[in-house]
Amino acid sequence: MLIGLLVAPAPAAAVDPIPGTPLPAEPEAIVLPFVTDAIAFDLDADGTRDLVVVTSSSDDPGLAALRTWYVDDLALGVSAAGHGSAVPLRRPASGDALMTEAGRSGIDREGMIPVHLDEPARLLRAHRDGREILLLAIMGGDTQFDLPCCLTIWEVVDKDRTLELRLVADTERLAVEVVAADMDADGTDELLVTEGPLNDLSQVLDLALLRWNGERFARTAFTIPSVTGCCGTILDIGDSDGFPGEEVLLAGPLIGPGRSQPTGLHRVSLRAGAPFVERGDLGDVIAAHALSLETGPAVLTTDGSILFLWSWPRDGQPDRQAARTSGGAPSAVFGTGAHTRIVAGVAFQDPGSVLVLPGDLGGGAGPSTAFGRDTRPVAFAATVQGEVATSLTPFIGVIPGGLPGDRDVYVFGGQLVRPVPDPDVLAEVTSLALLPGLEPVGTVGPGGEWVALLTDFSEFARLNAGPPEVTLLAARNPSALRLVATSSVLEPESDGGHLAPTFLGVATDPDHPTGLIVGDEAAYAEISGPPGTTVWWATRGRPSGNLTLGADGVARIQLLEAAGPNAPDGSGATASIWLVTPAGHAYYGTWRIRVYRQPPSLVITPNEALFNFSPAVVGQTVPGATVTIDGTEVRVEQDGSFAGPVSAGLLPSDVRVVAVDPVGNRTERVVSVIWPVDYRRLPFVPMAVLLTVGAAAVLFLRRPDTGPSRRTPDDGATFEEIGG
Repeated sequence: MLIGLLVAPAPAAAVDPIPGTPLPAEPEAIVLPFVTDAIAFDLDADGTRDLVVVTSSSDDPGLAALRTWYVDDLALGVSAAGHGSAVPLRRPASGDALMTEAGRSGIDREGMIPVHLDEPARLLRAHRDGREILLLAIMGGDTQFDLPCCLTIWEVVDKDRTLELRLVADTERLAVEVVAADMDADGTDELLVTEGPLNDLSQVLDLALLRWNGERFARTAFTIPSVTGCCGTILDIGDSDGFPGEEVLLAGPLIGPGRSQPTGLHRVSLRAGAPFVERGDLGDVIAAHALSLETGPAVLTTDGSILFLWSWPRDGQPDRQAARTSGGAPSAVFGTGAHTRIVAGVAFQDPGSVLVLPGDLGGGAGPSTAFGRDTRPVAFAATVQGEVATSLTPFIGVIPGGLPGDRDVYVFGGQLVRPVPDPDVLAEVTSLALLPGLEPVGTVGPGGEWVALLTDFSEFARLNAGPPEVTLLAARNPSALRLVATSSVLEPESDGGHLAPTFLGVATDPDHPTGLIVGDEAAYAEISGPPGTTVWWATRGRPSGNLTLGADGVARIQLLEAAGPNAPDGSGATASIWLVTPAGHAYYGTWRIRVYRQPPSLVITPNEALFNFSPAVVGQTVPGATVTIDGTEVRVEQDGSFAGPVSAGLLPSDVRVVAVDPVGNRTERVVSVIWPVDYRRLPFVPMAVLLTVGAAAVLFLRRPDTGPSRRTPDDGATFEEIGG
């Protein structure tokens, strides 16, 4: 039995549908397709954040372009086409490309080649002289010609709502990650880059520090030993040592004989204009934050289940101050000093709970009562032969720009939360929305009344032919970006996010009210919701599927194929359906569907009355069953009781009663009825004696006189005649 999408009309089901509840309607969303990166940024400096995206070129869908959507021009129900400004993406060709025939055909007169949509291109915020600027980093190689190329960084400039790109860095090296941090506290950010092509056998991580020299970002190269280049991760942790300037943390597993797990971190700071590297043993780290406590700066790390608080003095080793089991990674740190709060999450196995902790990881904090422990998963995964095939995880982080009137808004565990630090109360959080599988790009438009949501993207690696070089392209798959009304995003899910589709071909499990049973029919679920809603479905260990609701907002999916008459009783599978609406609301449901072969109970209540002037068959079966008496269907009450009139006479006659449960299992009974007096109800022995005595009396009274005739004295006869 496999899961699949129903491509033909559903069969005429003998099983009555289990009606569901349609999802609430939402305001129409504007959808921008083929987006690989997006950012909310006030590019024209008018006080309103606009939307800047890397998207497909209008001239060639395979090429990338940069487009700005000035959101104050957009309105609900208006197509986004034609708004804003767009410019095709190009970059200088590498020397190798200039020397090849294949490369020459793709190079324009200025020595530039187009950027393909599947090449990594990142938008990032940076600061120059205290002013926020927007940079575009084109990270990867030329996939059309399979040639590695350079990292180019462009400043994005608005000129009367027309885009310009100014080249500010060209390293001639492939880049994997880029972060911006003001490492010398002068109001202008430095850029730290992990570089490539990457040598899989190398025991160094190649990096570059790019510093602004007034016209361009100048490159300073350096390496970190004993960290494999293929797995280095940059973590921007802010100020961690108490000296002016931010630091960057580099994580990566050590390589060498018998070493394959993370055993240390490197902190990069800027001293005398050059990168300075310190190594510290902070254990396995998957996330890190910088904290500003009353005791000084600190570093918060996690291995995914335990939070660790470190002080890391300059030119010293990290000193662990506290540890606390959290069951998940920290999602946000807000506040300073005694008001510092850490929002930490639970693991996938225990969804729906949040820990709000003091900055020093002290006691007194437990699961937030605002969330409790509900049944909504915050991440969904479907497995195929034991491996994850489909994963839908929540965004964790800060919504750029915050919400209207409140900048301190975070997304955690799939839920939008507004933490409110208070000196007397640990923290309060308000559940606003569920956002799995979507990344909030930010609020845009006047007053922030729009939220841009980008579908979760994935990364992939492309291996060059022949060792030892491995080229890692952290490319984002094109996805749809949605502009939705902020008010709609903030509406909570109805019924706590519980999904109640209409089911066809199945019935409620009589032994497990939350489960479903199926007979010989296929099992279907019908989803009704806002157009554009993305639906995923899966059964554990079986292929998964997905679709997007069309303009009618309805889709019917097949959960299980028809079991067939030989399927054993109790076989089946657990099916799950989860979906995300255009406004980011998530609904989820999982059901155990099992084949049910048990014939329904059918109890006939005997008629004890002697006189039966309205003969009927009365009985009890399972709720929802269909009952026929001699082929005529009769009404079955909600508790399974039924009664139906029958034809009867003085002699006993047989009546056939058939009960069929909701999934087609059948039970028959034969009942004998008589009318109008059921003499079979009378006691046999007394009735036999009574009938015998009655018959004797009747016979005695009707007996003929066979003796001599007698005369009365006055009939005139003589004595002799009498004696004679």
